[in-house]
Amino acid sequence: MIIFIYGDDGVRLKAKLLQLTTQFAIKFDQSGLNLANFPATPQQNFPTILQSITTSPFLSEKRMVIVHDLLDGLKKDDAITWAEGLAKTPSSTILVLVDNLASEKVEKHELFKRLKDVAEVHAYAEVKRQGQALYIWLVDEAKKQGGQLSLSVASDLAARVGDDAWQLQNELAKLVAYAKGSAITTTMLDQLVQSNSESNIFAFIDALSQRDAKNALRLLATERAAGSVDFYLLTMLARQIRILLQIRVLLEDEPGAAANIAKRLSLHPFVAGKAAAQAKHFSLPQLISLHKLLTKLDHSAKTGGLSASLAVDRLVAEMLAI
Repeated sequence: MIIFIYGDDGVRLKAKLLQLTTQFAIKFDQSGLNLANFPATPQQNFPTILQSITTSPFLSEKRMVIVHDLLDGLKKDDAITWAEGLAKTPSSTILVLVDNLASEKVEKHELFKRLKDVAEVHAYAEVKRQGQALYIWLVDEAKKQGGQLSLSVASDLAARVGDDAWQLQNELAKLVAYAKGSAITTTMLDQLVQSNSESNIFAFIDALSQRDAKNALRLLATERAAGSVDFYLLTMLARQIRILLQIRVLLEDEPGAAANIAKRLSLHPFVAGKAAAQAKHFSLPQLISLHKLLTKLDHSAKTGGLSASLAVDRLVAEMLAI
């Protein structure tokens, strides 16, 4: 039997693997003598892994072999060799291939395509939660840890941290411990949660799109105080303005394309969702004007016509004024 566990949600991958190994131990091997685990970057261990797969179980009906992160970086020619070897997995071995990769990347991989039609191949895709599903999961996780979290504060937490489940769980644990049974508040987030840079930019653009000058300037000051250089801030603002412009053009041409923005523009669903909401606050002419100004400011900053900090300030002022 061959089992694929894959997807971009590391927490759910770990939970699924734990479920499989626990079931295996209970049913076949409480001693652990028939469980082999091969860590990341196993490409160079083909003979060793193949030997482990074809080894007969010791005083048991089954053995389990777990191989982590095989697909990432495996070239097509090597994938063919691996597929031929893994297809020989005996019925006495449960082979588990665990890859923390996006579902579409795994399902297009040569190894997956060659093995998926082999008898007794099972695939479990663990996709990252997005939007409301992510917020509901955060609320449930907080309850499991003994805390209280509202959907609105969960949304704020995700906006600050992003959709990385590991980091979100760590931040939740810190917040629950600090709250000591009381409800987690936005003030606690301000005190305890260090936003990642991309999430800060999302929050910054949110404030700009809503013409919330006070919050936008606070977030800009926070980024600068945290050590972000102005050339970096200008680059991130440029990236977001271009994404907003692409989304607005797409929606102007095809109003029904809103549900497929991530796929059409090759964006991460989290990025696409946040940017789509922001794009609604700008007209197409406004975004075209901002993009023209951005091009001029970027050129001036890189050629010494004005400082990067002044370029950022002028762009922010224009976004708040339109």
